[in-house]
Amino acid sequence: GLSCVMLTFVITGASTGIGRGAMEDLVARGHRVIGTVRKEADAQRLRALGPQAHAVVAELTRAEDVARLAQEVRAIVGDQGLAGLVNNAGIA
Repeated sequence: GLSCVMLTFVITGASTGIGRGAMEDLVARGHRVIGTVRKEADAQRLRALGPQAHAVVAELTRAEDVARLAQEVRAIVGDQGLAGLVNNAGIA
């Protein structure tokens, strides 16, 4: 089943709250997760979750940051593709 297959997910807004919790849970289950954050310090905290935890510093309101994120995701996942996207980033 899926429990023994490593899947790759992207989670935007992964520095705190739901995004951070989802990233922690998926990494703990053995999946690879690419989380987006707006600060390098948050990226370092995400990377500390383990070798399957990747972090990209990006401001998703900037087209060039979104394009760079897409390039980084492609470089990490290659032909495997993504299992899911949690589009959690936002400001209340």
